[in-house]
Amino acid sequence: MQRYYQKNKARVLETVAEYRRNNPDKVRDSKLRGTFGISLADYNRMLREQNDVCAICRCKETMVWRGKIRALAVDHDHVTGAVRRLLCRRCNSILGFVNDSSLLLRTAADYLEKHRAQ
Repeated sequence: MQRYYQKNKARVLETVAEYRRNNPDKVRDSKLRGTFGISLADYNRMLREQNDVCAICRCKETMVWRGKIRALAVDHDHVTGAVRRLLCRRCNSILGFVNDSSLLLRTAADYLEKHRAQ
């Protein structure tokens, strides 16, 4: 297989790209199953339950990538792997930057309250 790939790399890559273009739902389903253990149907159900908005800020996703608005991110517990909810990239990044520490988020909120402009 390695030799075939090396000899036909451009052809293999084009075949993969064509499959991805022609089967976006299958590709998304496979990625969700492999990464988070949920199906595309599970993701879409969660999205409907959240009214297509982030579970934290209650806003629609605004981040654009390759000319399209990104899908909400699947938030999960990094210790257990349990899926929590769907978040916009900003809220998902915030949780990542504080390593899911609710204490650090509370401390940051207290700091903001203390130094609020009058």
